[in-house]
Amino acid sequence: MEEFLTLNEVKKNYVLKVLNHTEGNKAKAAKILGLSIKTIYNLLEKYSREEIVAAKAGLNTTTENTSENLEISAQATEIAEEVSAEIENSSDSGSIF
Repeated sequence: MEEFLTLNEVKKNYVLKVLNHTEGNKAKAAKILGLSIKTIYNLLEKYSREEIVAAKAGLNTTTENTSENLEISAQATEIAEEVSAEIENSSDSGSIF
């Protein structure tokens, strides 16, 4: 039986693929995706939370257990952690930019 991805999974995979292509450059990724930089930050924070919850639950969030998906997932988690730290640090100064 053929298994399909949800629209959210397709979106997440594509956003992460573009971020990988831009070597983590969120501004370039935002431009390619037609999103604001704030949306990129929000998505990465959301993906990070999803990964944390899934890890705690012992779930595999990738639909295919390939090394590429695992590498992208690890990169996304790392990027999202950096973003979360930037957001936390910027809340003290009142701006994330």
